[in-house]
Amino acid sequence: MSDRERSRDASDGTGGDHPLLEVDGLRKYFADDDSILDRLLGSDGRSVKAVDGVSFAIQEGETLGLVGESGCGKSTTGETLLALQDPTDGDVRFDGESVFGRDDLTAFRRRAQVVFQDPFSSLDPRQTAGAIVTEPLVIHGLPDTDPGVRTEADVTVEGLDPDRVEVRVGDDVDRVVEPVDGVATVHVTVRRQGGTVSASVAEDLTARVVRGADSDDGSGRGEPVVVEVSLGRSLSEIRRDRAKELLERVGLSADQVDRYPHEFSGGQRQRIGIARALALEPDFLVLDEPVSALDVSVQAQILNLLSDLQEELGLTYLFIAHDLSVVRHISDRVAVMYLGEIVERGPVDAIFEDPQHPYTQALLDSVPRADTSEQGRRVDALAGDVPSPRDPPAGCRFHTRCPHAREACRAEAPGDYEAEVPGQRAACFRLIDDHPYWDSEPIDVAAERAERDRSTDDGAGDATADDD
Repeated sequence: MSDRERSRDASDGTGGDHPLLEVDGLRKYFADDDSILDRLLGSDGRSVKAVDGVSFAIQEGETLGLVGESGCGKSTTGETLLALQDPTDGDVRFDGESVFGRDDLTAFRRRAQVVFQDPFSSLDPRQTAGAIVTEPLVIHGLPDTDPGVRTEADVTVEGLDPDRVEVRVGDDVDRVVEPVDGVATVHVTVRRQGGTVSASVAEDLTARVVRGADSDDGSGRGEPVVVEVSLGRSLSEIRRDRAKELLERVGLSADQVDRYPHEFSGGQRQRIGIARALALEPDFLVLDEPVSALDVSVQAQILNLLSDLQEELGLTYLFIAHDLSVVRHISDRVAVMYLGEIVERGPVDAIFEDPQHPYTQALLDSVPRADTSEQGRRVDALAGDVPSPRDPPAGCRFHTRCPHAREACRAEAPGDYEAEVPGQRAACFRLIDDHPYWDSEPIDVAAERAERDRSTDDGAGDATADDD
């Protein structure tokens, strides 16, 4: 069973006790201070409630799809949990530690990166592909060396006395050699062929015989052989080689490292954006509608690339999109947003096959279907417009457009109720059998009755006026 299948089979939909990312009551309000009077009085006016109390968790190696209409707060959620926006309230914990409580976000930024929606505007047109990919390395001073890491050599000797061979390893080779238990080990082979001694190293380093290259005849009477292992390249050359490696990993050519963004197609530019996000070897990526600006054929290529990278590198994704077919293809679980709130979440198959919230049902009904049995299928569009996030409706925010809305929906905000499928939850009173919702009057019926009562009162008032 694959990791994705295991996560889909998780009984509670959130995985183990310690998710990689936990979002708790996240809020992001934008103050509407455009009024001259607000500026004079120092008032913030009415705030735009872009994200209003969002909570979810993502397990390591999992993909959570965040979906909803344009303007519902999906991208703002992704930017705020990455601390690209200052939160109004709430908390985000990454690997058990609060993101907003950190004095320095450097370590967090190395582990959490973002791929933006528009590959045309997210790349600097004045930089080459190589410079774009290596910029995160320059900002973070990578690859760096750790003074606490010890370097050593695993030496293989051929045609020489091992006791007369000394290998010296530079202290900074841990820039390219991953330390294990605080030790960066390089594998060196020293051999004598004819009257010449040579050395080679398995890692991407330089091995050079600095003493005894020609004098040792194998009898042990020559001077000792000394080999030095060093980086052999400047830091900029190491970064450039890293850029070439990343470009090849995302499906481009190393020869394209010196090209500028305008020389690439849209799909190729997005691959550069993905390579840039991978430069710091992160654990978590926010993918903010990474394929919405691309052709359909290119979308499939990028989605397959993202899936392959996740499997190879053990990445965790928050995949933000409005295209539900794309979300179903790549996600393990889905969270549905409406007007700054999450109204339903759960395993991807449960959400798509048996949605519980009326908004989720409406989104799925609006997806075009290629099946001939669906010919003539009637799609009932949602009534009305999305309310303003400056002044969201009281109670359930969806009640102004919901075909099942009752007076209880206007009077009370629903909680997060569990559905029959484990891990699936929705903010709708219809999941609760004994809720007062079922005894309350439908909103349209109440509106018609109120209109009749108003007409009756107006008629009585007119009759009284005639009597006078």
